[in-house]
Parts: sequence; C-alpha cells; structure tokens
Amino acid sequence: WFEEAGLAEPTTWEAIMEAAKHFHDPQNGMYGIVLGKTNDAYAEQVFTIFALSNGARIFDKDGNVIVNSPEMKEVLQYYKDLGAYSAPGHTYWQQARELYLAGRTPMMFYSTYVMDDLALAEIQTQYISDFDPDLVKNTEFAPMMTNSRSSSFGQVLSLAVVKSSQNKLDVLKLLDFMFEPDNYIKYIHMAPGGMLPTRSSIAESEEFLNDPKGIYRSYGAEKIKAIIYGMENIEKFGYVEGKVFPEMGKISGAFTIGNGIVMMFDNNATPDQVLTFWREDIRKLIGR
Repeated sequence: WFEEAGLAEPTTWEAIMEAAKHFHDPQNGMYGIVLGKTNDAYAEQVFTIFALSNGARIFDKDGNVIVNSPEMKEVLQYYKDLGAYSAPGHTYWQQARELYLAGRTPMMFYSTYVMDDLALAEIQTQYISDFDPDLVKNTEFAPMMTNSRSSSFGQVLSLAVVKSSQNKLDVLKLLDFMFEPDNYIKYIHMAPGGMLPTRSSIAESEEFLNDPKGIYRSYGAEKIKAIIYGMENIEKFGYVEGKVFPEMGKISGAFTIGNGIVMMFDNNATPDQVLTFWREDIRKLIGR
C-alpha cells in the first residue's frame, strides 16, 4: 500500500498523519489508522509511544509530576487530530487486529503477538474469507516513532532473583539452565509468534526459526531482527533515566491516561482540559 501510494514509512508524526489522511475512506469502510480510544491499558500503551517520541513525560528524573507540560499538550493535540482518521468508537486492540486482517486499515498498534495472526490461515480466515499467504511479506513493523526524539513502547519478560531468596545458588542454576540455547528456544516456542528472543545469536539460529507452527520461518531472520531492534528504544512513563517510579502503577491501574483520551474524543475536551484532569487525578492517586 505505502509503496504504491509513494508514501514514506510511517515512523514519524508527519508520515503517520500523511498516510492516515491518504487512506481514510470511511464511506467505503476504510480507516486511515486505528488508535486506542478507550479507558484501558491499550490506549495508554499507544499514547505512550506518541508522548515519549515528543519528550513528554509524567515524571522527571527526580519524581516530580510534569504531565502538564507544553510537550504533552502538543501530543494531545496531535493525537486528537489524528483521531479524525481513526476507526470510530472506543477502539482498542481487538478492532485494531480485526480491521488490519480484513484489509480495512493500513496502520495499527499491536504487540509481537500479532505475528501468528498474520501468518496462520486458521486465524486470518476468522476475519477474511480467503487466506492471504502474502500478508506477512506485505506487512512491515515500525520499530520506533520519531518526532522530537525516537521512542517505542514495549516490555521484556525477565527472570529475576530476589534479594531475600534463601536458595540463591539454586535459583542461579535455574537461570543458567533457562539461558542454555536449547532451553531458551523451547521457552520461546511455548508462545510462537508472540515472544521474541533478546539474544541476536538465537534470533539467527535455525532452531529458533523452526517453531512447531512455522510462524518464525515465514518472517525470516532479517524481519525478526528488525522487530527486535525496536527494543533499543523501549521506554515507559514510570522509568526515567534509570529510575523506576512505582507510583505509575496506581496511575495505570486507575486508567487515568485512557480516561483523559475518552474525554477528548467523546466530549471534545481540549488538550488543556485533559491536562488539568490528569494533573488533578494524579495528585489524588499518589499525593503529589
């Protein structure tokens, strides 16, 4: 779609907006993009990418709340403007997946767990009548978003050793066992088309690519490495310059970000009104 239209890869605010406007044709069931527009974790995750790509944060490195910044106001205005070219309603991950598989949107936000949806006939044909074997080949993954800076949202599944463990040596032996290549690959293959390795040597190995359903093989090592590259830019609101702010859990649990987004699309709230709501809600939740 993008090559035929002569459009740039949608990795910048400008390119995303241009593509959304170009493809948006709601009278024929086509939407330029699918944004998170409900009060859930998905909306916060999608919005996080836009915010951090503009240097807009909830906390600074000292833990001060800086959500009502000019950078965040700019993000909200852009998100609201882009929403004019999004699928209607309180859209979340399910609509994003379904509309993309049905060929009714060229851009959506999803985790790596969409990989099997694109590759397997039994999932594709839940939404379209005929399996499209070229969907994987014709789908590209944007590893980051850029405006004033580059960023992405994501997470790494980790194995940790707690300080209070009574059997640290045994735990370390388990970790050594889990990180042996064969066992590491078996663990990833428990959710093929979902989990990806963080070790480049594993991503390039034949054993990893040969998962039971052939999902990783359909993507190939180069495309998988391009997806993994996004990990270089992973950020979250609650992690700033090496410091973790667990208070973000209360904010996420209360769906503060999503509630503000719903206000903006349902009630036509202005960015300033959303920022005021966020600041007051955060103060109630964390006491500052």
